[in-house]
Amino acid sequence: MTTLISFIGKARENKAEGRRYLKTKYKFPDGKSLETTFFGSALANWLKEDIDNALFIGTTGSTWSELIELLKEEEQEDLFEIADNLDRSQENLEELLREFGEKLSEKLHYNVFLIPVSNSPQNAEEIKDRILNVFHSFERIPEKVIFDITHAYRYMPYVALLTLIPLRYLGIKDINIYYGFLEFNDQGEGKPVIELKILKELIELTENLSIFHNTGNFSELSSILFKDHKDLFNRTYFKIEINQRPRKDIKSISELPTQDLFSEQLLKEIKSFNEEKKLEDRFVKRAKFFFERRQYLKTITLLNEAILKKGGKDKWEDLIDSLQDQSLVETFQKFKKLRNAVVHGNDQISGQYAGYVKEVLESEEKFKSFIAEVFKAYEKLEVK
Repeated sequence: MTTLISFIGKARENKAEGRRYLKTKYKFPDGKSLETTFFGSALANWLKEDIDNALFIGTTGSTWSELIELLKEEEQEDLFEIADNLDRSQENLEELLREFGEKLSEKLHYNVFLIPVSNSPQNAEEIKDRILNVFHSFERIPEKVIFDITHAYRYMPYVALLTLIPLRYLGIKDINIYYGFLEFNDQGEGKPVIELKILKELIELTENLSIFHNTGNFSELSSILFKDHKDLFNRTYFKIEINQRPRKDIKSISELPTQDLFSEQLLKEIKSFNEEKKLEDRFVKRAKFFFERRQYLKTITLLNEAILKKGGKDKWEDLIDSLQDQSLVETFQKFKKLRNAVVHGNDQISGQYAGYVKEVLESEEKFKSFIAEVFKAYEKLEVK
C-alpha cells in the first residue's frame, strides 16, 4: 500500500491571462510534463495507479479549491460548487473539506484526505496528531510513502516527516521525497521534478547507526557505508556472533579507506575486536557493551563465561573452592545465585545470600551497582 503526502499553500493569482491562478509546468524524471497550480496534483496524476491514499495538508488560508485538478476536466463539473464555496468563505471549512475529499475519492481510484491545521505557532502537535489519526484509520500501515515538500509552509514538512519516521517501525519501508523545483530557470521546458534521494539515505543511515549503537550489529550499516564490501562485513559479523575471531577479515576491514566520520567510526569499532587477545577479555568487553545498554541477560551470560574461563574452571563450585580472597568468594557466590535466577527465570531463591539477591532483583540501581562490583572482581581474579 502506498500513500502520498503533499502540502497545499496559497495559489498565486493570474489576472493577466484571464484565469484565477497561475499554473506551473513540471517535468518529471520520465520526461512527462504536467501543468498544475500545485505540484501535489501533478505528482498524484503522474503516479496514477501507484497510490492508495493521498493526504493533502494545509492551513485555513490554503487554496483548497485547486485540488480539483486531481480530476480530468470532464470530471470536474460536479465539484465546481464546493470549490467555489471553499474560495469564498472559511466558515465550516472542516465540513466542506470532508465533503470535497469524499467526492474526490469517489472519482479517483484512491482515498483523499484533506487536513487543515491552524495557522498558529502552536500547530506542530496538531500536524503530528492529525497525520497519525489518518494512518490509524487505515487497515494497515502503508509500506511506501511518497512525500512532497514543494509547497510546504514554515516548519510543517519537518513535523510531518519526523512523524513518519517512527512509523517505519510499524510498517513503512520506503519514504520517497519529491520537490518540484519552482525556482529553477527552465526556459519554458518545465520545472524539473527532483527525488531527494539523499534524505531517504540519511534516514536509513540514522536508523542503522542506532541499530549498531544499541546492538553492535554492523551488517546493515556497513552495506550503506561500504557497499562494495558487503560480503566481507557480513562474514566478519557472523564470525564475531558465533564467538570466532576473524583476525584476517578484521585486518582487511581496517585497511579500507574511509569516506566520512561515520565510516571512520565504524572501522574504529570493528578494529577494536582485535585488541583483546584472550577470549575471556572479549567476553567481558561485550558484556560491558550490553550492560551500558541495559541488556542484562546478555551481560550476565557473557560475564559468567568470562569469569569461569579466566579462573580456569568449568564449574562455579570448583572456582570458588580455589579462591583465597574471601571478598571474591562472597562476590562470586552472590553472582552465581543471581545468574541462576536471571538465566532460568527463577524467583524461588533460597539458601545463603538469597535475601541479598532478591533485593538486587527488585531494584535496577542495586542490580547495576552489584554487576559493576562483579566486573571489578573479574579484574582482580588471577588467571589460571
